[in-house]
Amino acid sequence: MKKTALFLALAMILSMLPALPATAQMVSEADFAVLVYMCGTDLESRYGSATSDLSEMINAGMPQDGAVCALVQTGGAKQWQNDVVPADRTERFLITDQLYSLDAGLSQLDMGRPQTLQDFLTFAFENLPAKRYGLVLWDHGSGSTGGVCYDERTKHALSNEDVRGAISGATHGRGIRFNFIGFDACLMATYSMAETLAPYTQYIYASEELEPGSGWSYDKFLGALGQRPSLPADQIGQVVVDSFIDAALHDNPNDYVTMSVIDTSKLDALRQAVDTFGKAMKGQLDAGNFAKISRARAGMRAFGEYANAETDMVDMQTLAVGCKEIVPNEARVLYNAVQDAVIYHKSSAAEKSTCGMSILVPYRTAGSASHYLNSYDAQHTTPDYDAFIKEYVQAMQGGSYTFGSSPVQQVQVSGSSAEDQDWLNELIGGSQSGMGTGGVLSQILGGLGESGGSASGTSSGGSLEDLLGGLLGGGTDEGGDSLGGLIGSLFGSEADSGEYGDDQPGQLQTVDDDWNDGAQQQDTGLTQDHFDSVAANHSAYSVQLSQSDLQNLSYVEASLMIAAPAQFRQEYGDTTFFDLGRTQNVHVDWDSGQVRGLFNGNWPTLNGRMVPMTDQVVTQDYVRSAIPALINDQQQFVVVAFNKENPGGVIVGYSEGYDENGNPARGYQQFKSGDMVAPIYNLIYWDASGNQRQEPFVGENILLDQEGLTFSYAPVERGDYYYCFVLNDVYGGAHFTDFTEMQF
Repeated sequence: MKKTALFLALAMILSMLPALPATAQMVSEADFAVLVYMCGTDLESRYGSATSDLSEMINAGMPQDGAVCALVQTGGAKQWQNDVVPADRTERFLITDQLYSLDAGLSQLDMGRPQTLQDFLTFAFENLPAKRYGLVLWDHGSGSTGGVCYDERTKHALSNEDVRGAISGATHGRGIRFNFIGFDACLMATYSMAETLAPYTQYIYASEELEPGSGWSYDKFLGALGQRPSLPADQIGQVVVDSFIDAALHDNPNDYVTMSVIDTSKLDALRQAVDTFGKAMKGQLDAGNFAKISRARAGMRAFGEYANAETDMVDMQTLAVGCKEIVPNEARVLYNAVQDAVIYHKSSAAEKSTCGMSILVPYRTAGSASHYLNSYDAQHTTPDYDAFIKEYVQAMQGGSYTFGSSPVQQVQVSGSSAEDQDWLNELIGGSQSGMGTGGVLSQILGGLGESGGSASGTSSGGSLEDLLGGLLGGGTDEGGDSLGGLIGSLFGSEADSGEYGDDQPGQLQTVDDDWNDGAQQQDTGLTQDHFDSVAANHSAYSVQLSQSDLQNLSYVEASLMIAAPAQFRQEYGDTTFFDLGRTQNVHVDWDSGQVRGLFNGNWPTLNGRMVPMTDQVVTQDYVRSAIPALINDQQQFVVVAFNKENPGGVIVGYSEGYDENGNPARGYQQFKSGDMVAPIYNLIYWDASGNQRQEPFVGENILLDQEGLTFSYAPVERGDYYYCFVLNDVYGGAHFTDFTEMQF
């Protein structure tokens, strides 16, 4: 979150707040006026983020004469963390070298309604003449499907079409076009928003990913404008991007951040590329290639992913590269058009494969797509792409498949076997992830060290779906799975090539400046000692899939459960388990149909306590995993990152993910001494009628001292464990294989 030390300075300034008449011309003519539509929501009422940004604006060093100024409309929050901005009415403030209240006499307006935005812009144009204008929409953002500027009092938000309509109405007949429209909000660097706003602005500044709570650095970019009012809008955008990334990584070096500048003059070519790509992809659907497309989509991570929601917004160049073996010509044109439109882009190391603009490709939200597809492209600017998306969603919703895999069996791994070395090389060596020897994926396996116990490897012979019924959503998952199809078949037989064959499921591609870089083979560097160590310290498990299974398979995960202690079995029944999560440490041989997984008896812990953890995002650059927990009695996720700098995992912070209103949280909270952390486990049992039940079980609190919260892999506790594979089909369903029981 943004530091609140500036609150005192703001309070001192506001205590001497001058007032201006609400309808008086505020300055004769500004060189540049930045209009800020500040919908405070819980970002202000809980965290004071809007107050902090107002303080930055006041301290930006804008000139006294108003040549560069900001006009701010406040509202949308239940309370404000200062004594001047009212919570019971909407207010407007002019900021030059100080802050002036305009005493606008407004009632409590709904900031989530387009008329409120239009009226604010109309007021600005009529009372604050300027040579150039910029507009910032400040609040939560939810991408193309959720909109922006959520009013926490009314629970309304502005859709893409609402924003367009408000700006169109306010600018109509005035000859005004913004130099920039920016979003100090999450997930708004989307193609649909850029296309919607192109007629009204030269540039768009926005982030593909969730924004940290600190948001934009207003003192930096307004200060730059104050020193040079004629600064071109593309260079203003560079200041916004640079200062945003610098501040975010200063606060949290492990954060996931992006910010970009989009040139709307390049959108005509991009629009044509998007629609041509969509037409070609629809042709592939019509030709019976749905499964291939679905696998490719499963291998693309979406922005803003958490266990309790996601957006299905995919990086546009990742989409192009992921589909280059399906529609090669159209994908290449799309890739280049995006590269031309995004003229400046920066990100943290974890997001280095992003290009700066995302687009909607439903996958996990396909089951609920009817709620947003009709309003997604209200202007119908890309009818062929829209037709592809709708047909693809219909195929996702209308299909299903039941796998007929063999029982899970323990298999021997030989460090000297060429066959075993091949799949171990792909699984551990990091050829897909780019992590190299001993990289992220080996850490996900629990490391290459000694096993925490000896697995019996005896197959209990039952079907996990029969035994556990609807565990984690049942035999099929209609898009609500907590992990998501984030890497597809990451370890396919052609993983090193970085390309898709005609019969090969799609792999997550590296988005490099050079279209062909993703096809370069990487040297894993694994030695015979590595192979021998894995063989000696890991148990391998396998199932066999048929060719029909492979045709309908999207990707595979491994699932681990532990039998509940006696006191739980006495209360809930003998078949009572704790779910420990799913991992991506699985290899699929797409030629033979053999699925293999490794487990060495180590599992994630917090301060030495075994906890459930799910891999939410897996890319070639990093892995992001989440541990559900009550933190100070509030349900949150402890977020753990694995990357080159932290191959053993590092705690990024904690977040609630998405709130009860569907808004993604901005940034990560940091742990401090005195915090209480209680892991949340999923308890699985059957009632007296034989119906499978699930309920959360909150573990004992971990009281943090000065040492804080630590993450590590450690040997599992003694008990009976159940290991199986989760076969995710191309329709979004999840199916559990037979299980094998292990004793530690």
